[in-house]
This record gives sequence, C-alpha cells and structure tokens, in this order.
Amino acid sequence: MEKNMGMADAFVRFQVGVALLVNIIVLEPGMVGMVILLVIALLLLKSVFSQYCPLYKYLGISTIPATGKQESDEAEPQAAH
Repeated sequence: MEKNMGMADAFVRFQVGVALLVNIIVLEPGMVGMVILLVIALLLLKSVFSQYCPLYKYLGISTIPATGKQESDEAEPQAAH
C-alpha cells in the first residue's frame, strides 16, 4: 500500500475517530449504534496509522504534499552576468 494521506488529513481523521469512541461512552447509543460508531471509528483510526485510504486510491487523490525538489528542477536556469 502506497501512502496517500498527508499529516493534516491524518490529524483530522484521528480527532474524529477518538470523538466517535468517546460518543459511545457518553451517548450510550444502544447495541446497533455502538457497533456502527465503533466500526467507523476503527476504520478512521486504521487509516490514520497506515496513512492509506482506499477511497482516495479509487478517486486518484493524494493529500501528501509535493516535495520541493520538483519545483527546483522546473525552475529556469539563471543567465550569467
């Protein structure tokens, strides 16, 4: 699996995953609600630690920032004075 998730995206997913786990305790949603919240939270946390999102791969999205090396390669050489 190639990483396709940047740090900002991973941070937001981590916060939402933890919030869903806390809501299981606070809201006491019942068995079905608990299972739904738990599955969504665990999927989000799994994607954070693997830094891979299958939906991003399918859509061709990558939130990893581009490296600065490509910009320097594309820059025009400066003329000598």
